[in-house]
Amino acid sequence: MKRLCLCLVLLLAAIALGDTVFLADGSKLVGTVTKDGTTVHVQTPDGKRVTLKSSDVLYVSTGVKKPTGPDPLKPSLKPKATPTTPGPAKPNPASPRSASTTKYHSTDKTTVINRPQSRVFLAMRLLAANKAGPESKTAVTVRHYRSLVHDRKRNIAGRWYEPKDYIDRREKALAIARDAAADLKKGAKKLEPFKLKTTTTRNRTTGRLERGVSTSERNRALRYNQELQEIRVAQLEGRKKMKQAGLMFPEYEVRVFMLGCGAYQSGAYPDALMHFSKLAKERPNMVVYQQAYAMACIKRKSYDRGIKALIATLELDPTNGELRELIASTLKQLPGKEIHSDTVKLAKAALKKTKPFSKTRSGYSSLASSSSGDESIRWLFPAKPVTNAQYQLPNHPYDRFNDYQGVAVPIGPHTLMVDRNVVSDAAQIIIHIDANTSVVGKAKTSYARGLPVTTVEVRSHVFKPVELVGLEERDAAKNTSVFSTNYLPEMNKTNINLIRQQQIDFKTILDGKTKLFMPGESGGPIMTADGKLLGFLSGWTDCLEDDPEFILADHKDLERTIKSANRDPSKYSSAPVVDTSKLPRAKGNTFLIYSLGGEKFELKK
Repeated sequence: MKRLCLCLVLLLAAIALGDTVFLADGSKLVGTVTKDGTTVHVQTPDGKRVTLKSSDVLYVSTGVKKPTGPDPLKPSLKPKATPTTPGPAKPNPASPRSASTTKYHSTDKTTVINRPQSRVFLAMRLLAANKAGPESKTAVTVRHYRSLVHDRKRNIAGRWYEPKDYIDRREKALAIARDAAADLKKGAKKLEPFKLKTTTTRNRTTGRLERGVSTSERNRALRYNQELQEIRVAQLEGRKKMKQAGLMFPEYEVRVFMLGCGAYQSGAYPDALMHFSKLAKERPNMVVYQQAYAMACIKRKSYDRGIKALIATLELDPTNGELRELIASTLKQLPGKEIHSDTVKLAKAALKKTKPFSKTRSGYSSLASSSSGDESIRWLFPAKPVTNAQYQLPNHPYDRFNDYQGVAVPIGPHTLMVDRNVVSDAAQIIIHIDANTSVVGKAKTSYARGLPVTTVEVRSHVFKPVELVGLEERDAAKNTSVFSTNYLPEMNKTNINLIRQQQIDFKTILDGKTKLFMPGESGGPIMTADGKLLGFLSGWTDCLEDDPEFILADHKDLERTIKSANRDPSKYSSAPVVDTSKLPRAKGNTFLIYSLGGEKFELKK
């Protein structure tokens, strides 16, 4: 009876103060704990009910009040608040999800104008519209931002970072990550369970030994608890250092990705999923972000979400051999109850429908590996895949990204012609087929080496090639159209990428006296009203010059480029011949091309 009363008193105290549940992955929950066989239920103060396995619970500490401050293990990029003058109250957001998204991206999202080139272009447009003099405020602004362009600086959360800053912060971050890896390895040490000689067992709720245990067994248990506590402290310390290392990277995308990788490597999969899902949503065309999101989903046993993300990525890049192998190896290691799901059937159908265009690389681990974050991972970055060892942050191939846009025309069933400046340093090229469809392309500079235009190969769709008119018809053409777009995507005022079309006689273009483009626009094709190709303008307004510098591609060079693009691939390449009868047709004669490049800064020797 006394024992029953004592249990009731302890239970009431736990309800009043709250229990703290320490989990095997190093995280913790606060709430009211109840046990049902091999299942532990935690009723959190906000009304949620979390169900856990007994094997996932290290121990339960009773009578601990719920912490009022932020959880130090939960990564957050929210900047520290600064004192401001009180203003009118703002309405509450529609949902908690939209509120968190707004706070997360309030400083340096990828769409914020942070490149000085963009500010130069926009200021030059304002200067031309107002016809202001060289001493005007706008002209002074142009000269100021030109100096920043010369120093290769980038604006991040109100501060201008130069290449040296990127190098310094990266080196410090990697040093912190190495210390975190040492802590995580120590925390991953395997402990042999203690074999008690008596029939008594541990209390499953408190983890304490019951009566009847010998002194030697108690000492052994004491050492066990002490070592377990050291391991737990090492795990927590490793996670804190991983978060600290991720926050050191200046660039928004790199920082969020590194935070996700640090959380993933330290076993904090909910935090990893939070970071990776943001990147996958903001840049859905990036294969590595979809891969990371799928990895975090599968670690959280959300197999359906993870595999669907990979299927969508395969539709974006159906000839990516590495991505196909990654999906196939993941399907092989799914739990038995998942192998007959509808999502797995869709993934197998997608693999069967698509074929790789090049040889694949084997040897990297599956997403569905059962290890606790200690497998090496091959990250499918565009053009530069990297592999990182257990508990380590990957050596990100880029310190910052550069985005460019241009207008292309089809000159072959699988080939587009575009301004060379748009794709010269591209690691990944995306072609917008229509408002709902985008595909990955590959630059084929060998077609037009040394020319102002180049070609992009697209194997997932079939295009209707445009006809190149002769010189005589070209010089006499009237009512022609010149197509262009903003060279830098961050200059777009809306989320819709628009192609600007202006009508002008071809003779006016040949005179070279009329400014055809606004500052910051890339060159594009010149076409007739019935969709025939007259010529191609290459170039853009230089940040360091006031006047546009555009080059009209030579007519003979265009003829040679089109002829090379339409050669029979079986005669000059070992690549497999694609059955074009089953591929979707792309409608239109102008397409927006989006290229992603990157910079990696190194110390000068």
